[in-house]
Amino acid sequence: MPTLAIIAIEFAVCVTKWATRYRTRRALKQLTVWQLDDVGLTPRQARDEAAKVFWRA
Repeated sequence: MPTLAIIAIEFAVCVTKWATRYRTRRALKQLTVWQLDDVGLTPRQARDEAAKVFWRA
Protein backbone atom coordinates (compact mmCIF):
# COMPACT_ATOMS: atom_id res chain seq x y z
CA MET A 1 0.00 0.00 0.00
CA PRO A 2 1.39 3.45 -0.82
CA THR A 3 2.74 5.49 2.07
CA LEU A 4 0.30 8.33 1.50
CA ALA A 5 -2.64 5.91 1.71
CA ILE A 6 -1.35 4.50 5.00
CA ILE A 7 -0.98 8.01 6.43
CA ALA A 8 -4.50 8.93 5.27
CA ILE A 9 -5.97 5.81 6.91
CA GLU A 10 -4.12 6.44 10.18
CA PHE A 11 -5.32 10.04 10.17
CA ALA A 12 -8.91 8.96 9.57
CA VAL A 13 -8.71 6.45 12.43
CA CYS A 14 -7.30 9.13 14.75
CA VAL A 15 -10.02 11.66 13.87
CA THR A 16 -12.71 9.00 14.34
CA LYS A 17 -11.37 8.17 17.82
CA TRP A 18 -11.31 11.85 18.74
CA ALA A 19 -14.89 12.37 17.54
CA THR A 20 -16.08 9.34 19.51
CA ARG A 21 -14.36 10.55 22.68
CA TYR A 22 -15.85 14.02 22.24
CA ARG A 23 -19.41 12.70 21.81
CA THR A 24 -19.08 10.16 24.63
CA ARG A 25 -17.68 12.66 27.10
CA ARG A 26 -20.34 15.20 26.20
CA ALA A 27 -23.02 12.52 26.73
CA LEU A 28 -21.59 11.64 30.16
CA LYS A 29 -22.45 15.14 31.35
CA GLN A 30 -26.13 14.45 30.61
CA LEU A 31 -26.50 11.15 32.49
CA THR A 32 -28.38 10.92 35.76
CA VAL A 33 -26.96 9.25 38.87
CA TRP A 34 -28.94 6.06 38.29
CA GLN A 35 -27.80 5.90 34.64
CA LEU A 36 -24.19 6.31 35.75
CA ASP A 37 -24.75 3.52 38.27
CA ASP A 38 -26.00 1.30 35.44
CA VAL A 39 -22.74 1.78 33.53
CA GLY A 40 -20.62 1.41 36.67
CA LEU A 41 -19.46 5.00 37.13
CA THR A 42 -19.73 7.36 40.05
CA PRO A 43 -20.72 10.96 39.39
CA ARG A 44 -17.14 12.01 40.20
CA GLN A 45 -15.67 9.52 37.72
CA ALA A 46 -18.07 10.73 35.03
CA ARG A 47 -17.25 14.38 35.78
CA ASP A 48 -13.50 13.66 35.67
CA GLU A 49 -13.81 11.80 32.37
CA ALA A 50 -16.05 14.46 30.85
CA ALA A 51 -13.52 17.15 31.79
CA LYS A 52 -10.78 15.55 29.68
CA VAL A 53 -9.98 16.99 26.28
CA PHE A 54 -10.84 14.75 23.34
CA TRP A 55 -7.26 13.99 22.36
CA ARG A 56 -6.48 12.50 25.80
CA ALA A 57 -7.22 8.81 26.24
